[in-house]
Amino acid sequence: NAGAKSTEDDQQTSPTASVKALPASNTDTYDFSFINALKQRLYSNLQLQVPLPLVNLTQSEAIYYKENVVVSVDGALDIAMATVHQNNTLWRMHRKRRITASRCYELFTYCNNANPNWPRKIDSLINSTFTGNAATDYGNSCESLARQVYQCQYGQVHSTGLLINPSIPWLGFSPDGLKMHSGVIYKLIEIKCPVLGKTSGVEGFISELPYLKYDNQQLFPYCLNTNHKYYGQVQLAMFLLNIELCDFVIFSSFDNSIFVIEVERDDVFLQALITKLHYVYFRYYLKMLSS
Repeated sequence: NAGAKSTEDDQQTSPTASVKALPASNTDTYDFSFINALKQRLYSNLQLQVPLPLVNLTQSEAIYYKENVVVSVDGALDIAMATVHQNNTLWRMHRKRRITASRCYELFTYCNNANPNWPRKIDSLINSTFTGNAATDYGNSCESLARQVYQCQYGQVHSTGLLINPSIPWLGFSPDGLKMHSGVIYKLIEIKCPVLGKTSGVEGFISELPYLKYDNQQLFPYCLNTNHKYYGQVQLAMFLLNIELCDFVIFSSFDNSIFVIEVERDDVFLQALITKLHYVYFRYYLKMLSS
């Protein structure tokens, strides 16, 4: 279930709105309460309804996994703090060792390929030469402003780097933001800045976005398409932090408007997703990393 709505500690506002952005100095604020809340989330012992199977690793795989993938809570917190800008050598190194939220749906659906070439598929991810294009450059340039606009309406957003839950250290994600209430992290923020937002406010292009579905029978008619990679991205992120909610934020730089869709955690989808990712990682991904 997903809809453009707000919870009790959020400011009430329409899902689509345009406001003047906050000064940059008011964003990305770290404090001890956030660091402590993040540490508590990283202590979460993640559970699935059906446990993941045990795996037998080769000696080289076991050594690589122990030395490069396994991480303590304090180690995970250090990585999160050291990679806050999400674009440095350490961030890229730790992402390469794991299946990340932005890649997970691609691997999940590739499991349905009748004639898969897993070595080629994994190599294309581990050794990707993609450094961005016009769409990603635009999105990156707008993300900070989009976060400020969201903050102005919905309250403070905390930034962090790559997050790894030590109970499943072979997965990871880099959130666009996290929200706290009463000292507890309870909501993920995922920001998208489509190029269509260069020339139109969000209301002018919302119906054209392939990752949204429209149902006029619902109170909040727009929801995230469950068959799109962004759905897998936010679901895996919620799972790894053991939280239930995500605000999916769509931003337009044309008029600084945003549209917010609240996405709820989907445990049925997550069971299937994590089970397949576990198979892919320990059958193919780790083998290539350790070879």
